[in-house]
Amino acid sequence: KSVLQQKQQQALLEAEEEEEDTTVKQFELYQSDFSHGTYRIREAGTYIVMQDIEFDFNGAPPAAFSSFSPNNVIDNWWWPQSTQSDEAMYPGAGSSRDAYFLGFFAGITIECDDVVLDLNGYELRMSRPFYYQQPFFSVIELASQPFLPQQGPGMFGAEPSFAHNVVIENGVIGLSS
Repeated sequence: KSVLQQKQQQALLEAEEEEEDTTVKQFELYQSDFSHGTYRIREAGTYIVMQDIEFDFNGAPPAAFSSFSPNNVIDNWWWPQSTQSDEAMYPGAGSSRDAYFLGFFAGITIECDDVVLDLNGYELRMSRPFYYQQPFFSVIELASQPFLPQQGPGMFGAEPSFAHNVVIENGVIGLSS
C-alpha cells in the first residue's frame, strides 16, 4: 500500500472509532447530591433524578429555629460558605460579585449542551425555610449565572455558559421563589 492509502485507511479507522464512542453518560441524582449547594451540570449526558429532591442548601439546623430568627451573620445559613468560594465550585461566594454573590440562585444549573434531565416522576422543590430566605431562585437554570453580563442587580460574571439542546422531562417542578 502506498503512504496515501495507509493514511486514508487510518483516517477511516479513527472516524469509525469516533462514531462507535457515542454512548451517552448517565448520572443518577439523589438528595445527598444537593446537601451543600447547587448541582452544576457541566458535562453532556442523561441525568436521572432518583427521589424527590428538596433544596435546603446549607440550611439551618432545627435548633436555630428555637431563637427569634435563624438569621445571623456568623452562621450565614442558606448561603455558600467561605470553604465553597473557589471558582470551580461557587464563584462569588462570600464576595460582592460573580454568579453566587447573592446566594444560591438555582437548584440545578445546566451549563453545557446535550443534556437530558429526567425527573423520573419525582419533584424538585425548595424547602419552606429556604423559600423564605432566598427570594431569587430558579429550580433549573439553563446558564452558569442568573443574569447576562451587565444586567441585574450586580456583576454576575462576564463569560456565562449557556445550555443548548436540553430536554427536561417526566416530573414536577415544585415550590420556587
